[in-house]
Amino acid sequence: MPKPGWVLITLLLVAPAALSLLSPLQVGRDFWWIVGALAGIVALSLVVLQVLLTTPWLIGILDTSTMRLHRLLGLAVAGVVIAHVLGLYLYSPDDVSDALVLAAPTHSRLGVLSAWCVLLSVALALARRRLGLTYSDWQICTPRWPCSSSRRRSGTL
Repeated sequence: MPKPGWVLITLLLVAPAALSLLSPLQVGRDFWWIVGALAGIVALSLVVLQVLLTTPWLIGILDTSTMRLHRLLGLAVAGVVIAHVLGLYLYSPDDVSDALVLAAPTHSRLGVLSAWCVLLSVALALARRRLGLTYSDWQICTPRWPCSSSRRRSGTL
């Protein structure tokens, strides 16, 4: 019998994709459009799980090293983002070209910005040691470095 935590993780990954496939908005859509959109939904689900892996919330659910899985999920997100762009390109090369030169609607521009952020994150993660960044440099804020509530109230944070 699977652990309840694994059921929740599976739901986090499968439910958004399944709901999008069952959506009446998919009727009449081209195959490559559906593949591209589905890859984007899977990428967002993986990003949520990847972020959760760096928190103490999943301790006890996973028996493996969460940081190793965090790194693997980061590479998986990058791959799925590439599949997302490729699927949308196969559906409509002109729309992807418009998005890449930022001549598309706002949601497309945000998607391009997000894809560049993923690419930059992967590049920084792969070059972290070469750049001399330590593990603590890599972290922005962790539970071990709690932000003081008095500084937050005084407006200096």
